[in-house]
Amino acid sequence: MQSNLSDYENPCYVMGWGLTEAGGKLSNKFKVAEVHPVSPTHCEEEWKEAYNPNVICTTSDGNSACQGDSGGPLICDEKFTGIVSFGKPCATGKPDVFTSVFAYNEWIDKNME
Repeated sequence: MQSNLSDYENPCYVMGWGLTEAGGKLSNKFKVAEVHPVSPTHCEEEWKEAYNPNVICTTSDGNSACQGDSGGPLICDEKFTGIVSFGKPCATGKPDVFTSVFAYNEWIDKNME
């Protein structure tokens, strides 16, 4: 598994039923947004004390995770890669933050036995 997503050339995808814009309504359709991983350094610069090395950050060109999408998947190269955690509302330019599945592989494997 790839552990440094900022090296990915391909986009990733975030999915959910959340708001389609800040202050808007919940979507009545399942939505998918294309996002692009950013480096851990960039993520840490943007989020400072909220940053944790066990996260993946992404940016987008207008669509991203929004309120109501928390807990949803981040898919990269057709693999479940992250879980929507937090961000500024709805594609405001600051990276969205996902809990990294990679960071918890050992725990997941142990608890799936």
